[in-house]
Amino acid sequence: MTIDRDKIAAEAFFLYAETYLPSEVTREETLAALQLCADGTARATPSVATYVFRPSALTAVVGERVYPGSVALESTELYLTNQGFRDHLTTEEFRTGLRAMYKGTRRLGARLFWIGARPASDMLHNIFRSDPEARPIATVREKIFDADVYGQTSNADVVIVSLLCPVEPGKGAVAIDLVDAMAAQLTTISFAAFFHPLAPDLMRVFFVAPVNDGQTAAQIAERVAPLAGIVAPSSRMLGTCQTHRDRADLAAALSAAFQATDADWQVMSGGYSGYISHPSISTDDVG
Repeated sequence: MTIDRDKIAAEAFFLYAETYLPSEVTREETLAALQLCADGTARATPSVATYVFRPSALTAVVGERVYPGSVALESTELYLTNQGFRDHLTTEEFRTGLRAMYKGTRRLGARLFWIGARPASDMLHNIFRSDPEARPIATVREKIFDADVYGQTSNADVVIVSLLCPVEPGKGAVAIDLVDAMAAQLTTISFAAFFHPLAPDLMRVFFVAPVNDGQTAAQIAERVAPLAGIVAPSSRMLGTCQTHRDRADLAAALSAAFQATDADWQVMSGGYSGYISHPSISTDDVG
């Protein structure tokens, strides 16, 4: 399968979602259902480049404002083409997982946001069916997909880093400058930064990036660290980092590197559903 770069440039978008659940038990049930969805997506739609669902202390901060006492999942889905979005809805695994999620997990709520190209009308109807309040996000900085970095990176070396920064009043412009500098210094497949629609004092940053000889864990930590300078007094920057399931070594290296930053970090090699980078797509698949 070849995915045309022009089509990616015109159609690629993220769905960023936050799911709020009443307990850790229902969170695990939801993750199990989402893994079924991910199995079908990975098998049938290589143009879905990232499709990952994970527990998130960052999302729980927003969840406490909306659903006190809830636990939370954060999901990041990157659709390179409109057809990829449509196709991922049709697999039997996806339909089975979706039925399990809606019938058995008793979600308190979910908020969906999209970043990038506007989804086609039929796709928007599907998105709003999942969350009637779904909205586009105006980003501070975004890179939807870098095909060259993606194709040149081993799947096992790809991580997703997510940050929450409570911005000190008066430092909004500084925050944007720091994000611009960080995005320019990092080698990333995808990058997005935005002020959270439900909590405008919170800036959210996430990026999908390789960690290898070309970009080490220490370098990523060094480039993230300056964001702590815009954090409001009596607050802390929160960070999560998810590695491939088989990369406990990489998780340990990142955890050690992040200890040097002024933030609270959760680094995991397991405990998620889906995939950070599609297990089979390569640079040959993007023409």
